[in-house]
Amino acid sequence: MTNLNMHLGDLPLETQNRVLQFCSPSDVAVISRTHSSLRDAAERILYGHIDICTRQYNLLYDNSYLVLDEDESPLPTLITNPRKASIVKALYVHFGGISRHSMHLVVEKLAKALEKMSALVDLRIVYNTRTDPCGGRISQVIRSVSNGQS
Repeated sequence: MTNLNMHLGDLPLETQNRVLQFCSPSDVAVISRTHSSLRDAAERILYGHIDICTRQYNLLYDNSYLVLDEDESPLPTLITNPRKASIVKALYVHFGGISRHSMHLVVEKLAKALEKMSALVDLRIVYNTRTDPCGGRISQVIRSVSNGQS
């Protein structure tokens, strides 16, 4: 007799990924914490593409951007968990509405996290040049790396 009971975790990783793409980000986060058989697929959804929009507000979703204050940032997780950091393929950071001091703190964390993102292929950092605490160095580094001058 054949056992016809099948679990989503028994399906190929590509199929798991496709199914999880239909879930909300909060549902995928719950799945990654509660279903060990789906953890890898869920974390690939959660960490594959990260949008960070810094503002002085609490965590909420705003048109697919993760709006956060510095205490809610995913950056500490990416700094301390190289496996999760290695999943990130796209990282978009939008600096807006924060002080120079707060921006400086986020940039420090961002630099540490970027060191661990070995699969990163798409990095976009949007900021107001008048509030850049690094005096334009972010843009210079990105240009030099993208031109192969690192």
